[in-house]
Amino acid sequence: MRGNRGPATATRSLPLPAPDGRADFARLLTAMGRLHSLRMDETLRGSTTGPAVLTHYRFAAPNTMAYSIAGGGSAVLIGPDSYHRDGPAARWQHDRGGFPFGRPTAFYRSEFQPSAAIRVLRADSKVVEPAFVRPDITAWFTLDPDPHTFVLRARHMRTEGHLMDDTVTATNQPISIRPPTGSRH
Repeated sequence: MRGNRGPATATRSLPLPAPDGRADFARLLTAMGRLHSLRMDETLRGSTTGPAVLTHYRFAAPNTMAYSIAGGGSAVLIGPDSYHRDGPAARWQHDRGGFPFGRPTAFYRSEFQPSAAIRVLRADSKVVEPAFVRPDITAWFTLDPDPHTFVLRARHMRTEGHLMDDTVTATNQPISIRPPTGSRH
C-alpha cells in the first residue's frame, strides 16, 4: 500500500477462511471487565523505523487512570476530574466536570468498537489470536489474550502513521491513583 509516508508492505500467512472470532472476542471483553486493576506499557511509532514514544498506564476500577509519557506529559483521571501536565517539570493543571472516566468495561468497549470482521488468526493450547478491523478509523487490531483466562496480555494496532503495541504488565494488583500534589484547582 502507499501512504503519505511512502510505500508500506506487510505479509501474514493466515488460514482462509479464518474462523469466526466473535465468541473469543466476547470472552476477552468479559474477562477484562472483571479486572480490578491493570498496568500496561505502550510503544507508539509513526513508521516501522521511526522513534518510539513509550507510555506507562495504570488503571483501577471503577473510574481511575493515570499515564506518563517517557520524557513528556502525564495525566491522572479520577471520575470527572482530570489532572494533566505537559512535561515532568511542568505544573499540574486540574479540570473538573469532563466526561467521567470508566474502567474497565467502558474503556475496552469504547477502544474496540465499532469492530468488524472479527476472526481468529491462530488458536492452540498456548495462543489464541483474535483480530478485527475498526472501519471508522481504518485500523487493524490483533489481540493476545491468555488462552485460559482470556485476560489481555498484549494488543497491536496498525493504521497509517500509527503503529501501536501495548503490553499488559500486571493485573489485579493493588494500585493507588490519587490527585497529584501541587495540582491547581
